[in-house]
Amino acid sequence: MIVMEDLTNIRDDMDFSSEQNYKNHGWFFNRLQSFIAYKAIEAGIPVYFVSPAWTSATCPKCRRCTS
Repeated sequence: MIVMEDLTNIRDDMDFSSEQNYKNHGWFFNRLQSFIAYKAIEAGIPVYFVSPAWTSATCPKCRRCTS
C-alpha cells in the first residue's frame, strides 16, 4: 500500500516574491504523484491519498496528535 498526501491545492497558499514563487511552482507534485500511482496500480499496489492536515503532527503508529 502507498499513501500520499493530497497536494491538489498546495500552490494556493504560496505567497512569496515572484522569483521565489516561480522556484516553488517549478516542482510538479501532481506529475510525480500521478507517475507513482500509475506504476503502483500497474504493479497491483493500492494507492490512497489523504488530507495533509496534521500529518506532520500525527504519530503514524498510534495516530495520536502530538501537538
